[in-house]
Amino acid sequence: MSGFTLQEFGLARFKTSVTKTMKGFEYVLAKMQGETPSRTLAEHATERARETAQAAKEKAKDL
Repeated sequence: MSGFTLQEFGLARFKTSVTKTMKGFEYVLAKMQGETPSRTLAEHATERARETAQAAKEKAKDL
């Protein structure tokens, strides 16, 4: 394997780990405050990305 391939693999794994860590952290904070977590930061970001992609798609149709 080349160094670049290993670097990409490591970065992808790091991103996955960070996402899982953030979800767990948000869950623990919500539990400590006595509320059930409704939406995580990652879910909110995913929804915004979808909305942005949809808006770009609509804008591209108009061109």
